[in-house]
Amino acid sequence: MTRKTSAYAIRTCKLCGKRLPANEMVAVEKKNKARGHSRSGISLMTWIGAALEDKNSRSAINRWFFNSSKRVYKGDVAVTTIRVCPDCAEEHQKLNGSNKGFFSGCLTTILIFFFIVGVLLVASLFIRVP
Repeated sequence: MTRKTSAYAIRTCKLCGKRLPANEMVAVEKKNKARGHSRSGISLMTWIGAALEDKNSRSAINRWFFNSSKRVYKGDVAVTTIRVCPDCAEEHQKLNGSNKGFFSGCLTTILIFFFIVGVLLVASLFIRVP
């Protein structure tokens, strides 16, 4: 059995898993938001340790009782480059392209239409034509 060789390394599509030579893959930018939260919680074992005068358990209870336990982290947007096959690149472009679908196209047009109609109605109430 002979193996098909390529001058380029074989890469795997990050979205569908298809394996193609690197020159046939498409580089796509993916945006990741760094978000998270931390909660300092305590358990039954922490209370038992505090009752047995464990120093770490007591400090954990003090942190839990006196500090805020719902801190939220909002970081910057990190852009990474991923390699995808041409089929997935088209899908990615449709999802993340300039055309965002109903909410950016039709809904905006409908809202602008009702705004203009409302302005005309209000203007007609205040301006009397003799």
